[in-house]
Amino acid sequence: MGQPNPRQGDRSAQAALMVAVAVWGVNLSAVKVLTATLDVLVVASSRMVVAVLALSAILLATRQGRLGLRPSTCLGLIVCGGLMVYANQVLFAASLSQTTATNAALVQALGPLVSTLIASTTLRERLGVRRLAGLVVGLAGVAVVVLNRQGATTTGPNPGDLLMLASVVCFAS
Repeated sequence: MGQPNPRQGDRSAQAALMVAVAVWGVNLSAVKVLTATLDVLVVASSRMVVAVLALSAILLATRQGRLGLRPSTCLGLIVCGGLMVYANQVLFAASLSQTTATNAALVQALGPLVSTLIASTTLRERLGVRRLAGLVVGLAGVAVVVLNRQGATTTGPNPGDLLMLASVVCFAS
């Protein structure tokens, strides 16, 4: 019998990442369409239920159902869930009902910058030239891709953009 192919695990991981990227790419446009016909809270709640079901299935499939967490860790997870999941999803869906998908994508691209600024102020991490350059290149790349898409429409700043920024801050916190 031959030895297992170490590349097989790499291929499985790459396939999983490709699926995740495809789903993530459809995310913004799908929520934009849904918020045009459904209530914002229905869309946000549905997204959270689907996420819980998917993650529960993954935990069960990998036999990681019992995590053995301490109460203090559970409290931290509840706070993170409130900000990073609930508040983020409600603000995300609400913003897309009030702005264009193009504006939303551009504001969402500020996520790494917001995370970096929060880390530098709360954790005292150094910004550094390389980190700042990476942020600028990343933002420029997103802008080029988003703005060069056929049918891309932007509007001036609006309340939906502020809601999206609040969503990004909640997620980064």
